[in-house]
Amino acid sequence: MDGDLQQFAELSEEFFAALIDAYPAWLTASAVAVAGATQVTALDEAVAESCRTAREKFDLYLNTDLAEITTNPLSILRVSIAPVTAELARAGVLPVQRDPFLVDQFPADLYGLNPAIFGDLAEDLTELGIAWGAARAYLHIQSHP
Repeated sequence: MDGDLQQFAELSEEFFAALIDAYPAWLTASAVAVAGATQVTALDEAVAESCRTAREKFDLYLNTDLAEITTNPLSILRVSIAPVTAELARAGVLPVQRDPFLVDQFPADLYGLNPAIFGDLAEDLTELGIAWGAARAYLHIQSHP
């Protein structure tokens, strides 16, 4: 299983790097779309802070034993939007109308910024996300005979 863990670590590094690469442009475009004509002066700084937070959490994920991990990459991205949400609120952007399920599951996501799937960030992340998820599931099954 050591070889499997090494391959998973390499796949995780590749996947997380691709997520971090796509995250700033996607988050900026999403925030600008929500803000509309409202000027959000510190948006670039908020996006940069969100990216730093995501990168730190991905680094922590990579350095944590798989048996101890209680989160997933989408959850990391969702938590990391907080600075952008705060900046939109400071600028006076009104929260968007959201599905009641989403309001219940993600109450802090006032602007509907949470990605639902990896492909939301970039289309090419869908396949990589599926491969990563399958590898993660395989390792979990192998560790729980």
